[in-house]
Amino acid sequence: MGDWYHNTSAEIIKALDTPHGYLGSQAAPPPYSAMFNGFGTWNSMIYNSVDEHTLDVIEADDTPISSAEVSDLHRIQTHNGQRYSVILKTDQGKPGDAFWMRGEMLEACFPYVLKDASNTTLAVLRYIDDDSDYEPTTDLPTTKDWKDKLGKDCRDIETSKLVPLVREDPPKVVKQQGIFNTQVGNLSTSDGNVTRFFVNHVPFDHLWYQPVLHDVIEGRGVDNSNIMSLTFDDPEGADIIINNRDVNPPIDHPYHLHAMTYWIVAEGKGALTIDEYKKLKFNTDNPLRRDTHVVPANSWAVLRVKADIPGSFTVTLTGISHTALQQS
Repeated sequence: MGDWYHNTSAEIIKALDTPHGYLGSQAAPPPYSAMFNGFGTWNSMIYNSVDEHTLDVIEADDTPISSAEVSDLHRIQTHNGQRYSVILKTDQGKPGDAFWMRGEMLEACFPYVLKDASNTTLAVLRYIDDDSDYEPTTDLPTTKDWKDKLGKDCRDIETSKLVPLVREDPPKVVKQQGIFNTQVGNLSTSDGNVTRFFVNHVPFDHLWYQPVLHDVIEGRGVDNSNIMSLTFDDPEGADIIINNRDVNPPIDHPYHLHAMTYWIVAEGKGALTIDEYKKLKFNTDNPLRRDTHVVPANSWAVLRVKADIPGSFTVTLTGISHTALQQS
């Protein structure tokens, strides 16, 4: 399941780096349409569903899941960069029957809606049986969508409903922590104001010929004037505190950590301070672990990792246009 733009990412990013923006806006643009496995049509008519079939979630990102609360679902809410594996039972028809699979993008999550865009893409699920005597067909399905409507919140499945099948508890004692305060804002340039994603008031500036990992290996560390960073020196547990400060307008953001998963040990409203953090009671009883988590507007999350892999690892918002605006 993916989305489709009518311009290349290079063209979109180049436009976003100007005061005029892309299509007259400096906001990360919505796609024109969605696609299954790279196929779809622009003028055809992301909640994922299959007509007349309920879905059981068995995996979130790369973590196996077992929970009655995510069984028999009509739709799977998926945010940017997230992956879910599901099981469905093929007991709603006979060999040769076909059903629509639907991927619906929630327009309420877009900063604006394109006039010629289509928010739904379709694929065909067809029953076959090599041992059954039936006439194969390529007829399109005539099935109907579920009657329940899409929600209005740009959220994925609630964290508390996703219970890891294989227990792997996080470190219970953590002595390393740091805060990323994130917010969309304006940056003044010689050409005018452009939109940037700020982390602790620092916009990300990618120095292509000065890799961060090379600087770290050479002992220079990270230049926090153009890349905000956290350093964890001990190969033990560490907490990354994410404060999503986008309140007006409210914007929910998916935060992706490269190369490893994290445990989501606490969440809440507002902006978390270190003093408040020290008073928290963390969920260390088999909490969800994944690599992409949505932090709603004016909310925070504590993401716990094992800092036992040497290297430099990027925290990003998923999506090319988002990455072009934001941090490493």
